[in-house]
Amino acid sequence: MKCEITLYDPTNTVTIPYDSATDTGGYDAPSIIKADVPARLVFLRYPKPVNGVVDWSVSHTARIQIPLTAITTPITKGLIIRVTALGESDDPALLQVAFTVETAFNGSFAAVRTISCISSLTVTPAVV
Repeated sequence: MKCEITLYDPTNTVTIPYDSATDTGGYDAPSIIKADVPARLVFLRYPKPVNGVVDWSVSHTARIQIPLTAITTPITKGLIIRVTALGESDDPALLQVAFTVETAFNGSFAAVRTISCISSLTVTPAVV
């Protein structure tokens, strides 16, 4: 596995208390399901246009593979994935992008769980 990912649950938030000394905190952040999971990230096909309410954007499909034993809880649609560590040849911009889970299934030949995700590849806040 070449990179590491962290899974977040946006429906279950944790309040980060405000610290006046460092001027940080004071917001709700998605709870972490599992951090530092070894993974392999592969982009699939070409980007596809997505019609939005105000403007159109582009959605990228990615496939992330993780070891079967890395996460025992169900991986459901809507979870957020962030890349937290990269391999040697990976683009550092991936550390600033969030992926949304579409599906997850177990491999039949290899002991991996495959997660299909989408992303607009825009920079997202570090909290998510």
